[in-house]
Amino acid sequence: MNLRFTVLAAGLMFSGVGLAQTSVPCGRATNIYTILRPSQNQVYADQASKSIIFIHRQDVSQSGEPATNSGVLLYSVSDNFGSSFTQNVSRLNPAYTRAARYPQIALYNGNDGVSFNNTSTIWAAPTLKPGNAGWDGHVSGALASVTNNPSSTENYGFQNQNSGLPGGLSRRPGTNEYFMVETPLKNDTLQADSIYVYKGIFDPSATDISWSRTHVLTANTNKTYDGFGRQMQPNLAFSPDGQTAWIGALGDLVGGMDSVYSPILYKSTDGGQTWGSAVEVQLATLPIIMDSLQSLLYLTQNGDTAYVSAPTTTFDFDITVDNGGNPHFFCTVGAGEVRSLQGVAQGNGKVYSVYPFYTPMMIDITSLDGGNTWTAEYISPLLTFRTDIPVNVSIDAYPQASRNVDGSLVFFSWTDTDTLLVGSTIDNTSPNLRVSGLRISDRFKTCFRRIEGVINDDLVLAPSMAPYVISDNNNTRHTLPIVSARLISDSDNPVEFHYLGNVARLCNEDFIDPNLGIDYRYSFDGICYNWQWDVCEPSSSIEEEAAGQIDVNLYPNPVVQTATVDLSSFNGQAVSAQVFNNLGQLVLDLAEVSSSTLVLNAQDFASGMYVLTLRSASRTESVRFMIQH
Repeated sequence: MNLRFTVLAAGLMFSGVGLAQTSVPCGRATNIYTILRPSQNQVYADQASKSIIFIHRQDVSQSGEPATNSGVLLYSVSDNFGSSFTQNVSRLNPAYTRAARYPQIALYNGNDGVSFNNTSTIWAAPTLKPGNAGWDGHVSGALASVTNNPSSTENYGFQNQNSGLPGGLSRRPGTNEYFMVETPLKNDTLQADSIYVYKGIFDPSATDISWSRTHVLTANTNKTYDGFGRQMQPNLAFSPDGQTAWIGALGDLVGGMDSVYSPILYKSTDGGQTWGSAVEVQLATLPIIMDSLQSLLYLTQNGDTAYVSAPTTTFDFDITVDNGGNPHFFCTVGAGEVRSLQGVAQGNGKVYSVYPFYTPMMIDITSLDGGNTWTAEYISPLLTFRTDIPVNVSIDAYPQASRNVDGSLVFFSWTDTDTLLVGSTIDNTSPNLRVSGLRISDRFKTCFRRIEGVINDDLVLAPSMAPYVISDNNNTRHTLPIVSARLISDSDNPVEFHYLGNVARLCNEDFIDPNLGIDYRYSFDGICYNWQWDVCEPSSSIEEEAAGQIDVNLYPNPVVQTATVDLSSFNGQAVSAQVFNNLGQLVLDLAEVSSSTLVLNAQDFASGMYVLTLRSASRTESVRFMIQH
């Protein structure tokens, strides 16, 4: 849309700041296109074997091969939680009968449960017709070990069967079953009334996987706008017990709001063996969405006062499923239609587009009762909208969703530009990585965090996050396994990939009680703006952190009268203690604590959130706590 608007009344927005560290190189490709689809699962993390693996196309400028071989698939792998990567390993499709694009990957550690060397790899990708004349079929395979002379099977299938671009490659937890989904393509035209569901059975003894198309899910899509149905970018995820699965898509069904994109969901309660009918979530019925979109009034070029009259998702999303079997459909929501106060639609009205000038936001569309009713969690404002990079590539906020292994925590990532630093803009010209989290049991959320310490001045393109995060043994510190692209020149030339998990972290102390009255939309001052993010930085190596070797215990938390802090992990070293309030002000300073415990008197402080920082000669630890009177 080429409309220009001026805000009449606006809240101030902010960006959280993180402590700079270093991202880790993890491969190269001929161009950026290998990582441009948010529905691809290109990164996979397995906590038991300490494995992180990333699949990508090769860089022919490194291999010395012709440009036609850019569809050869490689992977990069780490056996130390991302501290370092063995890059550009193997050739997964050496026969190269057809060129591959947009690959996905997953791991299988059922061989012995813990050994990195015996962890198997499953992969799949869509293929091009001979001569690269359009899409047709898939290629897939498996290899027994990612390190011991890896050699993959290479199977081609589903040719001349209207196959499309599969997404959501997911292992059904606790089984050797894998699933993925796609919108059919016929002569390179989307057949968006349907979604294909694929199921793969991995055979560990043969180290191969056999795929079949098990379901064709059909929905009654709305075609009133231009004669074409819309059910796009399908994705899939399982609950931790492997019984509940959800397929998500962006679309428009008959009976809902016309000519805007809404979340479309299908549910399985038997591990993907059967699927229910399509359900369209009506965004306009979710109060947090409409209250947020309509919290501002605008002036159009014609001088009319206007407001957002219809919400829409934008064009990407990701999905995960929590320990209650409820989906988390993470997406950008913005203005699908704008009207003057006199009721006149602005611009072209509802046209499956978004008006980016109007307070877009990152939203988790979810349910508390298995999909009987729907709600929304406001995760963050979106200050800017689209990144345009040369040549002719546009990337939106690139939403990604993940969870910890037991599904008690859900995590989100996306990109945005800090307008406080670069000035007013609607374009995502300097995309930084943002992360946030949601705790399922009490609905505590984190403030959103801007991640620093990323190569290329913190600019992040197409950050792909694994379906599962890495948590320590106490399930208190969480590393988000994310891989991002870095342009060397432009999108048509080689790109580098960098692993950001060493800088993308959240910990349990960062989850905040929503009853404290935090407004995640307008938080320029107060708790979110002054959040002490260094609490989540590792105080040791990733392996030590994952092993849960460092811990400071403050109890009870919340504190009513007194809190006891266990200092035994400092092994008798002298410790200094400082307490900061939620404005970052020092309210208690103890130069030295010589005993193995520290007692804090809550009567000395007002109710609210606090950070206790403990320092010894060898390390610094922090713990967040709340006082309630």
